[in-house]
Amino acid sequence: MRRSCLALSLSLACPVAALAQATPAPATPPAAPAESPAAARAKALYDQGVARFQAKDFRGAAQAFQQAYNLESSPALLFNLGRAHEEMGDPAGAVGHFETYLARFPAAEDHIEVSRRLAALKAVARGMSPGYVTVTGLPGDAVVFIDDQRAEAPDAEGRWSVSRGTHMLRIEREGYEPLRLRLEVEPSKATAATYRETPKVKAAPAPVPTPAPVVVQASDGSGLAVGGWIAAGLGAVALGVAGVFVVNGNTAEDDYYDLADRIDGQPEGTVSRDLDRLRDLRDDFNSARTTSRALFITGGVLLATGVGLLTWDLLSDDTAGGARGELKVGAGPTGLVFSGSF
Repeated sequence: MRRSCLALSLSLACPVAALAQATPAPATPPAAPAESPAAARAKALYDQGVARFQAKDFRGAAQAFQQAYNLESSPALLFNLGRAHEEMGDPAGAVGHFETYLARFPAAEDHIEVSRRLAALKAVARGMSPGYVTVTGLPGDAVVFIDDQRAEAPDAEGRWSVSRGTHMLRIEREGYEPLRLRLEVEPSKATAATYRETPKVKAAPAPVPTPAPVVVQASDGSGLAVGGWIAAGLGAVALGVAGVFVVNGNTAEDDYYDLADRIDGQPEGTVSRDLDRLRDLRDDFNSARTTSRALFITGGVLLATGVGLLTWDLLSDDTAGGARGELKVGAGPTGLVFSGSF
């Protein structure tokens, strides 16, 4: 049996000639027994496998050799199967076939060479073996993501099987900040991570500023008029900007509910990015609402102040002797408060 040629060794029945001393030899030799259909089919599959192997179609060669082996379990076909799996990049499959080959054909001439090849393939297969990730202290309601993909349930030993190399672990739990870890995984080894909870801190809403009272004092009406127009103009601008924030907040709120309806009922692992976007939209429209309220109050105060100053300017024209006047405008518990002397 030689390994250098992909040889097929099929079991064929051999005739046994029983020669009796008193019986003369026949005049013509007996005919060779006919080849069985299974053997013929195995031979054809073997030839097909050799052709595919030479054409570097190693997967097709392995399939043909396997079908031939199912019909005629020749040790030579085991060697051919091992070579095909080796060439197609499946060291684990090649190891299995070569081990069976040596077990069934221990007296093979290439036993030493195949044993060396087998040892090298085992080393390669170990390097390609998956590693494992474990997490200690993991609550039952936590969701595990590995490389942004939601992980299935771990095995009986609480491990997730992953390929060797670098992986990103993310653990999410309602009411807590996501835990993100970068892990280096080695073949056939378990890399352990520890879950630590960090409660989410709800941001307090921004306080609505209370404008300080505006105090205006003038000896004549010229300053009142200028200050009135400036205050009224600034108030109008603040109200306009507040309107822009209202529109932006409404748009963010509409987008929030549209996205929530679209991802409703979908698996959480497939919509993790949409959930992040959902949180951003919620923060956007809440912030826009708070800012618009502050601008409405500020703009209202400024506009009212401007109107008050202009009114005072008109009234001061009728005040004899140009007496000094004072006007205070501020925000009270129930609205705007005006006070002063005329």
